[in-house]
This record gives sequence, C-alpha cells and structure tokens, in this order.
Amino acid sequence: MKLLSTLAQILSQQKVHQIDVFTGRSSLDNKSKILYDYLQNGENPNDLEAKNIIYGDLSNNDAYRKLKNRLTHRLLNTSFLINLTTSSKTESKVQTLRAHRYWAAYKLLSLLGYGSKATSLLKNAHSLSKKNNLFELNLLVCKELKKIYGLYDYNKRESLKYNKLYAKYLDQYLLQSDIEGIYIHLGHIVESTASSEYNEEIKDYENQLRALKDKVLDSDLYYVLYQFHQCEFFIEMIKRNFKKQLVIAQKAKNYFDNNVKEFTLGRFIFTQLEGISLLGLKRFQNASEIFHSLEKFNLREGTLSWQSTYHYQFVCAILTNDYNTAHDVLCKVIQNKNFKKLYDEFRQQWYIKEAYIHLLVQMGIIDTEKTEKQLKRFSLNKFLNEVPSLSRDKKGYNVTIQILQLLFLIVKRDQDRILIKIESLRQYKNRYLKAKAFRRSHIFISMLFKLTDANYKIDLVQEKTAKLRSKMEMHPMDFSEQAMSIEIIPYEQMWESIITYLSRKGK
Repeated sequence: MKLLSTLAQILSQQKVHQIDVFTGRSSLDNKSKILYDYLQNGENPNDLEAKNIIYGDLSNNDAYRKLKNRLTHRLLNTSFLINLTTSSKTESKVQTLRAHRYWAAYKLLSLLGYGSKATSLLKNAHSLSKKNNLFELNLLVCKELKKIYGLYDYNKRESLKYNKLYAKYLDQYLLQSDIEGIYIHLGHIVESTASSEYNEEIKDYENQLRALKDKVLDSDLYYVLYQFHQCEFFIEMIKRNFKKQLVIAQKAKNYFDNNVKEFTLGRFIFTQLEGISLLGLKRFQNASEIFHSLEKFNLREGTLSWQSTYHYQFVCAILTNDYNTAHDVLCKVIQNKNFKKLYDEFRQQWYIKEAYIHLLVQMGIIDTEKTEKQLKRFSLNKFLNEVPSLSRDKKGYNVTIQILQLLFLIVKRDQDRILIKIESLRQYKNRYLKAKAFRRSHIFISMLFKLTDANYKIDLVQEKTAKLRSKMEMHPMDFSEQAMSIEIIPYEQMWESIITYLSRKGK
C-alpha cells in the first residue's frame, strides 16, 4: 500500500490524463479509478478501507490483490513519462533524475539487444552523474562504456579513457562507501538512542574518520564531505561538546556557501546544525535567528525540512519563554493544508506540542487574545488517539505523554483521577525511568507527586520539593535532540508555570 499510495500522490490525475492522451492508451478501468481516487484523497489510506470501498466485501482478497498489482504496474510505467522540470524541484534534483532516466532507458534498450546503439544515453548519464557526485551511477556507466569501446565497438582512445575513469570512480565509490557506513551507524545512534555514550564503539568510528580525513579533504567530493562533516558533528554531539559542534557546522556551511552553492541540502543542513549548536550553548536568541534564516531556502510545505525548521523555531520560542510565539508557530504548521502529508511520527510529535500549548492556555500562561491565530478545542482523549505509536514508546515520547495526562488532571483538580494517575505513574517511573537518560523525568514526576502531598499549598509545595529542585539543578538539560523530544517545555520552566498557576488559583 505504501508504494501504491506514493505513486498515486506523485502522479496527479492531470499528469495521468496528459500521458494517456499522448500515448493513446485507454483510461483506467472503473475499480482502478476508484482505488486511484481513494489513494489521492483519503487520509492515511489502508488496505481494509480500500477493499471495503471497492468491493464492499472484506473477504475478497484475491481480486483486490490483483487490482492493486494492476494499478501499481500502470503507475510505475506512467512514472517514466512524467515531466521532471517542475518548479518544486531544484536543478540538481532534475539533473539527478534525468541521469537515472538515461541509465534506465539504456538498460531497457540493452536488454532488447540495442545497447551498442544507445551509447549517447550512457554519455548523457555520465555527464550529469559526474556533475552531481552520483558515485554508483558513474561507476555503472563507465563500466558499460569501457566494455563497449573495449570489445563491441572497439575504440582504443575511448577504451583507455573509460578504463581510467572507471578506476577513478571505483576509488571514489569505495571512499564514499566507507564514509557512508560510518554516517549510517552514527546517525542511527544519535537518532534512536535516548542517551548516547562516548564509548569504545564511538571512539573506533572517530579513529576511522581521523584516518580517512586527508583523503576526504583531498577528494573535494562535496557529497562525501557532506557526510564526513556530519559524522564529525555526530561524534561531538555524543561527547556533548557544543563549541566543537559549532565550529564544525560553521566550517561546513562556509564550504558549501562558497564552493557548492547549488548543493542546497548541504547549505541547509549545516545552517540548521549551526542553530542546534547554539541551542546547546544556550544562545537561544542567536539560535532563533539562524532557524528563521532557513526560510530563505523556500522550503516546500509538508516536507521534512519544512517541519524541522518550524520545530526549531517552536523550541526557541519555548526556551525564551515566548509562549505566544510558540503558539503561533504551532498554528502555522498544524493548520497548513500540507500538514497531513508529514510522516505519522512527525505529525504525532506536533500533536504533543499542541497538547502542551493547550495546557498553557488552560493555565492562563498564554493569552489567546494576543496570538495571531486560534487553535481548535482540545480533547485529551482525542489527543491520546492521535498519538498511538508514541504512546506505546515506553522509553521516549511516552514519558512526555504520561506527564501531560497528570498535568491536565492537576489543572482540572480532578482529585480522584489524579490519585489513580499518580499510582500508575509511580509504577511507570520505577519500571521504565531508571536509566540515566530519564533522570530528570524521574525527578520531575517526583516533584509533581508532592503537589498532592502538600494539598497544592504553595509554601508547603516549595518546602517539600526543595531537595528535588536542587537535584534537578545538578543535572541540567543538555538540549540534545533526545532531551528536547522528552522535555517539550524544560522541566524547570514547566514547574515555574505550575507554581504561577497555583498561586493565581490560590488567590
């Protein structure tokens, strides 16, 4: 379903119609048309719903499978005819797509026995792949050309030329493969581990990078440099060395700005990493300026880069206590028509942000009369249904969701449900929050328990939480990606908001 749904989104009805006219092919049959329309317009399309719409019979598996295969093959064939030069694509992406299309066309002709007649396609592919650092394609194309000119259509000069290029591209490919292997492993560690440790494994990667550094810098291959500098950055993230992170990000950004301006991804990523480094250094205003500057890249709405830019703008607004701005950034994202195009996990992360903003509104911390836009009414039960996968993540976002539930109950003063939630949270805390990465969450939940112990009386609350607050200060937030995913609002700020709210209520 994922492949078919993606093809349907890429190939709009207008494109399919234009191609049908051009090729003289018949239009889609009725059931294929219903499935295609469903994939175009449905929210989170799935097989069960599609099957029910088309057949009204959930047991009709064989017919539905054949229908899906038929439409998939039709759209795959159509994808070869779509126009590459759309305004949403950069020149680099258009050239990359065109290079692969030339290669695919050559392979099809080669399989039909006409490969030696299609060398112009290979040379076109080589010209574009060389320009865009497409290592694998360079290698494949030159392998074919050296075989053609060395055997089938002998040409000594061309044969020598492509043999030398093949050897050169093989070295480049192996270097890129080495760097990419490290990049994949470090990226996975940084993205998936709640608290990455600078251990022997990381030291080994660091040594590998050090050994490859001169070769990488001498190669001047911008995509290899792109991954290499990110690897350097990941290691300093793990080491919590924010100053070195900033140096790496700025150096890489300057390289791409001055040498490969057309490589927009490199310029964007290292500008973003510069902002992330400034967050770690607690230079929140500087970080905010960097994240706002990312809008100059004309980010396409609904893309990963678009949502991540506003994610960091939201983070900066929270960290500077500018909750009204955080409210407006949130509205800009979740009320955008392309919001539903985001991956489920990213969309759910924004729902968590929305829940926190609603909490601040209910606490009177955010004055909606001073915000540019308004959010829809909030329902805690609906919110929990909107974040199913994150709710099951016992060692990540689920911590945030559990705390949120208790905070909403505290604001409502629903004492019976508060006591039930505290008991379940006590078990949750002791079972899932033992690791060092969750120390601050463990402390904050313990502080929340003291609210009921002190019957919400501010002086008594402050007295009972004094030691816990001191303990929290001994373990400050490190502003890593993992920490910010758990603490949507840093616990110190959230606690001050709770105290402010209770003080107002007391009066």
